[in-house]
Amino acid sequence: MDLLGAISSNRTKPEMATIMLNAQAGLSLAEWLNKFEGALQSGVPESVASLFSPDGLWRDFSAFTWDLQTLEGRDSIAAMVGAVEGIS
Repeated sequence: MDLLGAISSNRTKPEMATIMLNAQAGLSLAEWLNKFEGALQSGVPESVASLFSPDGLWRDFSAFTWDLQTLEGRDSIAAMVGAVEGIS
């Protein structure tokens, strides 16, 4: 029995749909994180900001700015990335 067969045995269609959606979400997150890493390494703040929706939020819990702040929108995110020494 292959992996899919082992996973799908004794599961309902809704359970299988949930498993497949979770797997896709994990892949999408991994892809986004790889793009995020590349954007940070590029040194171009706008590249980082472009990974967020135009009105997206960045909640920084001391990861980049050493304080707690919420940034709203790509312009604010790009400004923070550009201002933080060593972020790119």
